[in-house]
Amino acid sequence: MRTEIARAARGGDQDAFALLVNENLAGMRAVAIAVLGYGEEAADAVQDAVLIALRKISQLQDPAAAGPWLRSIVRNNCRMVLRARRDVPIADLEPMLPADTAPGPEEALDRAATRDWVRTAVDTLPEPVREVTVLRYFTAHSSYAQIAELCAVPADTVRSRLRDGRRLLSAPCASPPRRPSRIPAPGPKPPGPRPRSTSGPAATTGSPA
Repeated sequence: MRTEIARAARGGDQDAFALLVNENLAGMRAVAIAVLGYGEEAADAVQDAVLIALRKISQLQDPAAAGPWLRSIVRNNCRMVLRARRDVPIADLEPMLPADTAPGPEEALDRAATRDWVRTAVDTLPEPVREVTVLRYFTAHSSYAQIAELCAVPADTVRSRLRDGRRLLSAPCASPPRRPSRIPAPGPKPPGPRPRSTSGPAATTGSPA
């Protein structure tokens, strides 16, 4: 059925193309989020991929591989975004933290430290390793088969990259996150020098006559 939809889309059927995109949209978003993190850039990468696919759908050689083809377009868009800037962002993991309606000051500090710690640690990973790590631990597409399909690599490659990710993260994860330090409130100022008295007989200079 999916192959027939992809074949019809390749033949110019716009309704079939819309169905094809809807069937693969979740996987396309997962790839974009794994590479760029949550945010507008990931959403833009997916939208641009849809437009590119619409323009190049006639070039789809294997209708059975339409899903990997769409995800490869997303991945290429994400890499172009990364090359366009020097600082590679990490996935915004804050939406994945447990919701807390009213954390206290101490807990808020701990959560901020943990979130920054995770972001920094994940940011140290090379892009292919980070992609499978984020998919494995921070999305619903966590099985080896799903990750392999999303990344268009064999399952053994997924396992190998996950091992590399765990190894690379072992050093930054060995130290617990530190809570942001507090600046102590200023205490009372020490007393300054006592003012010199100007009362009394004036001091004389020189030798007595």
